[in-house]
Amino acid sequence: NKALLDLSGLESLSTIGGDIEINYNFALALLGMHQLNRVEDDFIIYNNHTLCTLLAEEFRDQILAGEGIGGTSTITDNKTCPAP
Repeated sequence: NKALLDLSGLESLSTIGGDIEINYNFALALLGMHQLNRVEDDFIIYNNHTLCTLLAEEFRDQILAGEGIGGTSTITDNKTCPAP
């Protein structure tokens, strides 16, 4: 999805009963799913040219601090941004 800027429309989502895979969203800069605390299967975020890897890692850590991730976790080939 070349025009998707954020996932704020999914703000109330708390659980995903399968995989979450966010990839090839070239304009995606924000995730915005602050209520998500469980992914039943794999967590995959890759090849999003505007999304900072640090944000993807913080998102993963948010879920891990909640009910967790049931499968593998992969974050790769996103934007490298300096730490704040």
